[in-house]
Amino acid sequence: LNSVTPTLLNGATASSDGAIVRLSTDGRSLLSVTRVGDRVLDLAIDANDNIVVSLWQQGMLALNPEADMIRWQATPGSVLRVDAGNGVSGETAVLVTSSNDPDSSTPGNGTILLYEADGDLIDSFAGRHSTLDVCLDDASQTVNYIGWRQASVDGVPVQIAYLRGTAYDGSEKW
Repeated sequence: LNSVTPTLLNGATASSDGAIVRLSTDGRSLLSVTRVGDRVLDLAIDANDNIVVSLWQQGMLALNPEADMIRWQATPGSVLRVDAGNGVSGETAVLVTSSNDPDSSTPGNGTILLYEADGDLIDSFAGRHSTLDVCLDDASQTVNYIGWRQASVDGVPVQIAYLRGTAYDGSEKW
């Protein structure tokens, strides 16, 4: 990483831990290093090769394909996960956790936000129980999210996983 001068965005410094490292298609050449903040938890690449990055307490960024310019950014809270659609419309789904610990397996319900390609908020809705990840299917306009809930059977604790599908307007599909 020392062979490339890093691009610094979002107030990052040369020693900031949160970085995007771009490699050539064969994985043999380092194309760029972009430092974007204190911590990167997740990233997604949309159909136009734009890069969406989860920065935990610093929110999230949408970068251009070269990762040298911020297209838009949002600070809705502690962003745990992001996903970008595969279609040309460019929507982004974001999971903001209720926890103060990004490594927690019990992050709370959280809030799921859906953004247009230009960063305008489409809608937001609450997750359920311990929501851990989000996935966007723009072809069906569905935001999928997973997590788990605690239950008890005859006094024995049981964790039950769930998968939900929600329309862009927040109504439950399944």
